Amino acid sequence: MNVRTLPVIALAPFAAILFITACGHDESHSTGTGLEPLSVKVIQVARVTAPKPINVRGTVQAARQAEVSSRVMGPVVALKVRAGAKV
Repeated sequence: MNVRTLPVIALAPFAAILFITACGHDESHSTGTGLEPLSVKVIQVARVTAPKPINVRGTVQAARQAEVSSRVMGPVVALKVRAGAKV
């Protein structure tokens, strides 16, 4: 065993215990934040059509990505939408 790795191995259990205890939180401490409620203005959404259509070319690229999957894997039996359909 290398002399440099010995302190790291010796401190690993203590670091693990510190990490586990620091991750928990008590719900009673998270209530009563002292923040005032916000007042917001709500407006009605309306469809607006432009008198002349605008053609624009471009590429859409996601800023962030997420992988969506189920907990139980299985085959896809049916796909009830087509490519390009609004869902």
